[in-house]
Amino acid sequence: MLDTACSAPESTAPERTAPAQVSPHGVGAVGVVESPIRRENRRRGDTGFALSNSSIYGECEVYCSVTSAVAGDSVDVFVSTATTQAARLDLYRIGHYQGLGGRLVSSLPRVATAQQLPYYSLDPNTGLVECAWSKTFSFVIDPSFVTGYYLIKITTDDGF
Repeated sequence: MLDTACSAPESTAPERTAPAQVSPHGVGAVGVVESPIRRENRRRGDTGFALSNSSIYGECEVYCSVTSAVAGDSVDVFVSTATTQAARLDLYRIGHYQGLGGRLVSSLPRVATAQQLPYYSLDPNTGLVECAWSKTFSFVIDPSFVTGYYLIKITTDDGF
């Protein structure tokens, strides 16, 4: 009797079969997905976007027609300088770039600039301050530009 008390009871349950097989669901191994922005920010940068001679007295003033644009959009740029002269136009993307803060993306052709008047107008009803200047140049947002913040650095012949 003792032997039977310690042995497994007889089972009337059906025999066990091999574990169920799970069918593949099409998901591969987990890998690192890297965004174009992360790749871009690892590229070699430079500090050329920093101003070396700020325009304090209106030597060179600039504004753009839009504050946000997508590939294919045209951006109008308005420049006013204290004297008639040429200006160099450099487009930078702001990012990590090995801690340098930016990368030169494009240099645009030099353009002629001049003083634009009136300097600004103020709408007394709305408070809108506006510079109704003539367009100095335009450029199209290239589809290869990675999403991010960009700036145009204008450098005049006299260093502003």
